Amino acid sequence: MASRSNFLTKAIKLYPCTTGITYPLTVLCVILMFVTTLVVFQVQDAADFYFGERFLLCWICYLPMIVYALMIVISDKLYRQLALFLNDLENYRTDDEYEDFLISKIVIFQFVTAFGSLFYIAFYLKDMKRLQETLATLLITRQITQNVMETAVPFLMEKNFNQTLVTDELQLRSTRLPLPEFKPSDSGAPELTQAELESLMTVYDRPLDDYLEMFIQFGYVLLFSPAFPLAALCAVVNNVVEIRVDAFKLCNTVQRPFGRQVKDIGAWQKAMELLGMVGVMVNCALIGQSGLVQRIWPDLSWGGQILIVVVLEHIILASKIFIDLAVPDVPHWIRVETAKQEHFRREAFKVGRDAFPEVW
Repeated sequence: MASRSNFLTKAIKLYPCTTGITYPLTVLCVILMFVTTLVVFQVQDAADFYFGERFLLCWICYLPMIVYALMIVISDKLYRQLALFLNDLENYRTDDEYEDFLISKIVIFQFVTAFGSLFYIAFYLKDMKRLQETLATLLITRQITQNVMETAVPFLMEKNFNQTLVTDELQLRSTRLPLPEFKPSDSGAPELTQAELESLMTVYDRPLDDYLEMFIQFGYVLLFSPAFPLAALCAVVNNVVEIRVDAFKLCNTVQRPFGRQVKDIGAWQKAMELLGMVGVMVNCALIGQSGLVQRIWPDLSWGGQILIVVVLEHIILASKIFIDLAVPDVPHWIRVETAKQEHFRREAFKVGRDAFPEVW
């Protein structure tokens, strides 16, 4: 238990160590989701056994994966509330620390829920056909449900809620004296202004959901695209739709957010880079498991095949690191233009100081 004194009263305040609560709860949630995944696979096997050969009932085989995708979306919402509660309990000193640790909690859980079943199919069951079906079902179902929950559901709820508030507000206004600048409508009833209507909308707190959605989609495409090559096409189509969905959300379902000046995307940059390295290793493992190396070199031993896959993985990782170091984050011409602007600013400041020395 840590202690800290109040700067004004000098009284000792005790801050309990809450990491002993956060880690066990996170591990427990991950274990529960993993057990749920195994149960869904058992149901999937039973559905394939009883309905896989029936032409009219073969669609039942896809129901377990669809239900599993919906369970992932619901569990994400529940764990989000738990992560927020734990983060508030940990009481970080700065907003940046709060955001970084919140992102780390959510990313760990999301990685297991979104990709755990695919890892199980790819490297334990070693069933590429089932991996393709599961990836396609999870990717498409997740994209559709998230777009609907992100726009249609909030819009309908907000519209119903705002209509109730508007009715109550108009009833209250009808009992008051008219304001000096009040202009009645054509029907003679008072109306709320656009600004007042927008103030009733939900506050757009942080872009966490948008970043997380892109992170999961990037993981689906990067990690398991060899099993489902159309995943990239689905991601492109979803990104085009997502542009309009986000525009609709910001204009119609939430309050207009204030801009925040930041130097980067924070912990999401590290998460994306780490996911990229994991993607290289997973793709190389899938290539080695698919038998491609054996078809190219049929006389090569099992150890030689593993060695080729490991060497290929190291070459790709080295190339990735080299490109990250060789390509600067800020292009050269932008640095030059920034330096010019800074020089002009200093010169203007110097001229102004020389022209009006009495001010300085």
